[in-house]
Amino acid sequence: MVQETFEIQIIPAILGRSLEDVHEQLSRVSRLVPLVQIDVCDGKLTPEATWPYNKHGEADFENFLTEDDGLPFWESVNFEIDLMTKKPEDEIEKWVRAGASRIIIHFESTDPDKLGEIIATLRQSDVEVGISLDVSTPLDVLEPLEEYIDSVQLMGIDRDGFQGQPFDEVVLDRVRQVREKFPFMHIAVDGGVNLETAADILDAGADRLVVGSALFESYDIEETLREFQML
Repeated sequence: MVQETFEIQIIPAILGRSLEDVHEQLSRVSRLVPLVQIDVCDGKLTPEATWPYNKHGEADFENFLTEDDGLPFWESVNFEIDLMTKKPEDEIEKWVRAGASRIIIHFESTDPDKLGEIIATLRQSDVEVGISLDVSTPLDVLEPLEEYIDSVQLMGIDRDGFQGQPFDEVVLDRVRQVREKFPFMHIAVDGGVNLETAADILDAGADRLVVGSALFESYDIEETLREFQML
């Protein structure tokens, strides 16, 4: 079970093809939660590119970096950026400038020897650091990183960058192992999280649920979010 000191967080996950997509999805949850995750895919680490790494997003993302305007709804919600890009070391400073309060780096996205430098850069920028692990990535890679990161994100699906995939139950045991070995680390599960899988994920020891299609494809987002929060 989750340590009593942890508050359970339900984090809506936004995967947009354009800034309009991102804006529309943010408009549906920004008044309901303090933080959202924006999934950004470069089409190299993942099969397809999403905003702002596709042809629809390059120009308007540059505007965020050169003008005073921030990401949509920046005044009412904080942003966790799930950075699904090759060589994240080339991208993190842009997202810090764009207003990220937490950045998730995928362990598989870069040379492990570069992770220390990436984490140090984020620390200097006062941004929280999370490391995401694919289902097949050994958990022992966390050991040298434990004291430098704020959280681990365990992927619950096989293919990063796609919402609506079935949950891989092997992740439940991975959550238990991380909770046992690192009792004071925040653990998020991303992928396949819905009202049927969420209770088991929390019971295994996670304290953060990253929810995409189960929330945005529901009939009533506010009611669905309330159901998650009551688990």
